Amino acid sequence: MKYVLLVLALFATQARATSPCIWAGTYAKCLTSAGIWIPNGGVKFPDNSIQTTAATAASIGGTITGGTTGSVLFVGPGPVFAQDNTKLFWDTTKKALGIGTNTPAVNVDTPSAAFIDITSPNDATLDFHGGGTPQEGSISADGAGLFFSVAGAATAAGNNRIYFMTGDADANYTVHPRMVVDTNNGVLVGDGTTTAQSNIASANHFLDVTASVTSAGALHSTLAGSTQEGSLAMSGQGLFLDVAGAATATDNFISFRTRNTASNYNAQERMRLTSAGDLGFGTTTPVANIVGGTMIDVTGVGTGTLTEHAQGLPQELSIATNGTSGAYFDVAGAAVAANNNRIHFRTGQSDANFAATERMLVDTNGGILIGDGTTTALSNIASASHFLDVTSPVTSAVTLHSSLAGSTQEGSLGMSGQGLFLDVAGSATAADNFIAFRTRNTASNFNATERMRLTSAGNLGFGTTTPVANINGGTMVDVTGVNSGTLTAHAQGLPQELSLATTGGGVYFDVAGAATALGNNDLIFRTENTDNQYTPTERMRIISTGNVGIGTPTPTSLFSVGSTSQFQVDTNGDAVKLKNVTYSWPSSQASGTKLLQNDGSGNLTWGSGTFSVSTISGNTTAVSGTTYFADTSGAPFTLTLPTPAAGAFVFVKDKTGSFNTNNLTVAQHAAEKIEGVAASKILQTAWGTAGFISDGTDWFIGGF
Repeated sequence: MKYVLLVLALFATQARATSPCIWAGTYAKCLTSAGIWIPNGGVKFPDNSIQTTAATAASIGGTITGGTTGSVLFVGPGPVFAQDNTKLFWDTTKKALGIGTNTPAVNVDTPSAAFIDITSPNDATLDFHGGGTPQEGSISADGAGLFFSVAGAATAAGNNRIYFMTGDADANYTVHPRMVVDTNNGVLVGDGTTTAQSNIASANHFLDVTASVTSAGALHSTLAGSTQEGSLAMSGQGLFLDVAGAATATDNFISFRTRNTASNYNAQERMRLTSAGDLGFGTTTPVANIVGGTMIDVTGVGTGTLTEHAQGLPQELSIATNGTSGAYFDVAGAAVAANNNRIHFRTGQSDANFAATERMLVDTNGGILIGDGTTTALSNIASASHFLDVTSPVTSAVTLHSSLAGSTQEGSLGMSGQGLFLDVAGSATAADNFIAFRTRNTASNFNATERMRLTSAGNLGFGTTTPVANINGGTMVDVTGVNSGTLTAHAQGLPQELSLATTGGGVYFDVAGAATALGNNDLIFRTENTDNQYTPTERMRIISTGNVGIGTPTPTSLFSVGSTSQFQVDTNGDAVKLKNVTYSWPSSQASGTKLLQNDGSGNLTWGSGTFSVSTISGNTTAVSGTTYFADTSGAPFTLTLPTPAAGAFVFVKDKTGSFNTNNLTVAQHAAEKIEGVAASKILQTAWGTAGFISDGTDWFIGGF
């Protein structure tokens, strides 16, 4: 809202000569800055309205009828003098102007949600003057941007600065300088002193310095009272991070610090570039070009090479790749090549112990020595994948040799294009030319146990170091032959032999050769159902006569089951004993409808017997011992079971294949259960068959 303030100068009397007047009769109309003055008293306004007043009523110091102390008068509708203290008010005590408030707290006060809008057709400027000083501050806009300006101070160097201040406590109006723009174009971020501070921060944590011309743009940092200066600069040819000017040259280092703990601002130094040009990782005093660190990535456009020198020595170590031929790990330049141009590989074997032990050495003559780093090749070869790959560039054999210091014996692993050879020879004692295979089945224990040995005589032993046959001991051996493959096992010192063989016509599992066949030429099958006990229990036996026993070591029939052969099948295929009851079966099949009858002593014969058969197509009460052919093609119906009785039975058969469309309901006679449920049974399988058998109380279903 804009207010037009009208300052009225009201005059009680004036001489005619002081104002241009036009006489009309007895009145003279004299022009004044407040309208037209009428000597007789009264004021005429530009719209020709006249307010007649006493000539002495409206003078400076006079009383305004209806006015309020602090009111700022203006011409309102009418037009008449008006006031609106809620919109515009002058506090005569605080000497403060309120816009939108009648309780101003400062020189010019507006409500918290209000603002002062200064608009000009060309530019708009809000000026501030320090009381009694020529200094002036202004905020202006001319369409090209917003300008904060300060000028006119008697001493420009100290007073023409711009301060940005904030408070650091809630409900506390004590503010502190956070940033200063100095008279020499410097931007000082910190406590507002005239010396640039080091704590530079912005909302996005960066400070952008751009030069308006093509020359370099630099960000400088200096320490109060020090000649040292750090700068971050860009010249169009790269980015430069510089430090120089320290009184002590070694202090001109660049340190890089980070912190890996949350909510902790005490950063730790990670990398340092010294004044001598040495780069250290984890050390503040690197003594070579690069010291410390866990991984350094060197990339080049053509070839990327990382080079390391022993300080003061001509020897050089380099890791290089050219992008086409692979990676190169080189050492050269030592004064004595034979001893110094080797590559050593070392590891530590204790936690938090940096005393590394040499594990592998590449010698100056191309030899790879694995062990303790002596000049003699060692036998303990190992790699991350537990193999060593040796390949020959020509068609001749490739052999990996292992020898023991001071011994003529040699072991080799060779490949000639015709197979793989594992050889041992050269021992002073021929019997020592064996090959042993060792493993360990205990976690975190490196003392391996021998499992298999191939002797100098060609005998293979499992669990023995002195096998006396081609294969001695073992748990599983795979033998393949051109015509037949046979695996033979001997009980040591005995003529008995076990063999597993195949000739292409089947698999043979044989045992023979025992001095006493009865009892000794048995095949015994054992298993264990307890973890880690290694005490298997016999489950099945084929004795020398051919009888098979399950659960018995002495089967009395061709097939016997149980500790006393409670179930037996004889050579004729007859089940001669069931549940330890002996039976004798008829020698032929019966003719016609017969029943198998037991005479009480286990003698089974065919006897006469009939079944009652009936076809039904409607509701029926069943008779025990009857087979019903049910026809539900016309409609579903119910078959009610007879009174339960021990041994009673009823058979039902879908005669027309209609149970799936027209179900047959089989209902209990009274409150008895069918299959444990006191409810009817629905038969709905086409061509289905069901048998209902009673135990004397309920009915049960069995398929027939």
